[in-house]
Amino acid sequence: MWICHNKGLFSIVNYIDPSGDTGTVLLRARSKKHIPEVFPKYANDVEHTPKNDYAHRVRVHKSDLAFEMSRLLWDIDYSNFKASVDDHDLGVVYSNFWNDARWIVSDVGR
Repeated sequence: MWICHNKGLFSIVNYIDPSGDTGTVLLRARSKKHIPEVFPKYANDVEHTPKNDYAHRVRVHKSDLAFEMSRLLWDIDYSNFKASVDDHDLGVVYSNFWNDARWIVSDVGR
């Protein structure tokens, strides 16, 4: 799952730890600053994995992340998502994403 937040872009994938527990996910980011800025609760647990496509990651229990995601929902205070993004590079990514995603609408052709 990709999460596009105005202060960071995240990928969330399932993580099965060695004990077989499937209640954990990896919250991943490409930018070092995104996890601590959006999810400060996990800032001290971020692992740096430079050989991976998402070099910054933290293992999080699904129920805990669900609570944090609900907090993000309640914190929305903008009426235009793209305009709320202050980071220029992140804004470019989201603008490109918005432009590419409009092609999935059935009445818009390439």
